[in-house]
Amino acid sequence: MTNKGIEHSWNIDVGIGLEITDENYFRKAEGYISVTTNKLYIVDYDCLTMAAQFEDEEVPDDNCEKNQIKNK
Repeated sequence: MTNKGIEHSWNIDVGIGLEITDENYFRKAEGYISVTTNKLYIVDYDCLTMAAQFEDEEVPDDNCEKNQIKNK
């Protein structure tokens, strides 16, 4: 979603253990993430809305597999 609430597709780069030196980014998040089952996913809006609407839908779902960040 954009700042105005309009759906929009984003491309993101995820860097693990990298120092960000470019100050011209749109958004930045810093901190620690506790990863269970040794898997990390970037969850999309469809996955979130399905899980919010239906009790039998889980996050991550089968479609989130393409958004898995694999441990190197």
